[in-house]
Amino acid sequence: MKVKTYICNLLAVAAVTAFVSPLWAADPVLMATKVSGDGPLNDPSASYWNGVKPMEVTLEPQTTVAPTQPNGTIDKMNVRAVQNGKYIGLLLEWKDAAVDHLMTTDHFGDQVAVELPVTYNKDDLPNIMMGESGKPVSVWQWRAPLQYDKDKGKPSTKDLYPNSHYDMYPDQILPAETAKLYTGAHGLQNPVSDGKKSAIMEMVAEGFGTLTFVGDQQLVDGNGLHKDGQWHVALTYPLQSATGVQLAKGGETALGFALWEGGNKDVGSRKSWAPTWLTLQLPQ
Repeated sequence: MKVKTYICNLLAVAAVTAFVSPLWAADPVLMATKVSGDGPLNDPSASYWNGVKPMEVTLEPQTTVAPTQPNGTIDKMNVRAVQNGKYIGLLLEWKDAAVDHLMTTDHFGDQVAVELPVTYNKDDLPNIMMGESGKPVSVWQWRAPLQYDKDKGKPSTKDLYPNSHYDMYPDQILPAETAKLYTGAHGLQNPVSDGKKSAIMEMVAEGFGTLTFVGDQQLVDGNGLHKDGQWHVALTYPLQSATGVQLAKGGETALGFALWEGGNKDVGSRKSWAPTWLTLQLPQ
């Protein structure tokens, strides 16, 4: 009698679960709309985005890996995708009234990143948290400070610290090689500290602590624009490239997303993110 009651209860729970969330419900799919042209799709204000329906991506605070960010300030963003047979383009948009594009010792910049498997297998996706050994992921990260460098040049000390005062700097009185010792990360040739032609950094990872900048092998490009209280960031990548992520017309891949709000002191693993993969399809 108890067994019969237990089975009935299981069937009742299964019925309610199926009604609330059908087992056959498909995961959302982002379609890359075909647009004209054959050049890079890296302009966030271009007209080719106008007819593309955005997909809303839900973000949540990253609380899995220390240091965590339990108090996220941005919980969603819109994503659009286009392709012209030569390039794919992604447009990421989210509300953020403040523009955080200067980095100092106690302030960080706005950032957003897209993650993709280097080799896509829908039945064997890598760990969405920076990939895993033998299953690398490619990370395309736009940074507002890099956009500032690209648009306006490297900020001066007065730009970064408007209330500061100094008599002189080491490079004004010392030989270049000696003064280099006083330039911090720039002197150590940290790629993040160099002025860039692109506001995007392309990196690869196979797990926590392995994120590596690809340097001259970078293929992704893009731009960010702050308008009407929102960030609009376009990223573009060539289809059928010989290296890096393999994307082609008629194919598909998976996308992961992360977002940093500089005014909230988001940096590194302190971020908001989408904890599940989103399928991206590229029609013929």
